[in-house]
Amino acid sequence: MYEFTKKEVREKFKKTELGKKYNLYLLCSGIISIIMFVSLLIIDILFGGDINNFTAFQWGCFTFNSLALIISLLFTCYFDGKRDGAIAQYAKKK
Repeated sequence: MYEFTKKEVREKFKKTELGKKYNLYLLCSGIISIIMFVSLLIIDILFGGDINNFTAFQWGCFTFNSLALIISLLFTCYFDGKRDGAIAQYAKKK
């Protein structure tokens, strides 16, 4: 929905306090998602990539990072939706 709004509406919304807050939250959650994904890849490479031969510690690291990635992706989607809804409301007000 963000892509389908007019550019001038998006730019005006970014300058509001709410727009700055939602863009910051979306950016932070996106960066955390990328970090979790990269750390998951690093764990997979460091521990040999064969899940069947993981020790308890390796399995714990893999599981923790997998859950953290899922949660961070959910937060990213949540804040994207919040921003889209706020832009829609802002466009209706103007």
